[in-house]
Amino acid sequence: METTVRGHQGIIVIMRFLKQHGPFCRVCGDATVRNMSARTLVQGWWSYLGAVFTIVTLLLNLGAHNKIKQLPPPAPGTHGPQLDPGVPLSKRPHMFMLLLPAGWIITVIALIATGALFPKNASDPVHPIVMPTVSVPPMPTYSPQPVPMPTYTLPPLVTPTLPPVPVATPEVIDQAKAGDCLRNENGTTATHDPNPRITMLACSDSRAQYKVLWKYLATSDEKVCDQQPKADSNYIRKYSGSPALSYVLCLQSINN
Repeated sequence: METTVRGHQGIIVIMRFLKQHGPFCRVCGDATVRNMSARTLVQGWWSYLGAVFTIVTLLLNLGAHNKIKQLPPPAPGTHGPQLDPGVPLSKRPHMFMLLLPAGWIITVIALIATGALFPKNASDPVHPIVMPTVSVPPMPTYSPQPVPMPTYTLPPLVTPTLPPVPVATPEVIDQAKAGDCLRNENGTTATHDPNPRITMLACSDSRAQYKVLWKYLATSDEKVCDQQPKADSNYIRKYSGSPALSYVLCLQSINN
């Protein structure tokens, strides 16, 4: 889907207008609209025309989101790693920033209604609002008795040594070859995962879930793993701009 998602930042006397051009799939489009709209709700109000451009930006993103929602959801196993859309924008705390322009409007209406902002007659003096005075009785004074504190010695703190956490990045997985072991950090052993987070780790590690049987280069067709009888799963890394960099890892489940 070819569309444009926009963002706005107000910085007192200057403004920034952000754009993110498509094409988008449904999942990545939802994530982009939600993230840029959330940032606009927080950062867009703080300039002299920030309120106007913030509302216009949110309305434009609403139109782009309506187009993206018409796309079908991606089929499992047909896409590589995708953006995490997170929770809907209506459930994020950023939505409370809409109370800011509402508060401005209510304040202006109240000042006009009381005549403090625009007096009915230019000759009428503006009477300041007199706040009532409240007499607070003095607080009683007391002298607390000193409490002796017990003394004790804490044992030395032993910091456990944790194993290194594998890093789930495409650059690390690109180095995988036959004989290496992998793990899906999503915590699932399902054959198809639309958003896998694959990490490499030693085959002796009990957390390893898959072993690489073969690596087919310059292809994104999962059917090449039919040539590996022991393969029961696969990982596809697809580069749409450079098909020659795509590859398929034929995997065998282990430690089940």
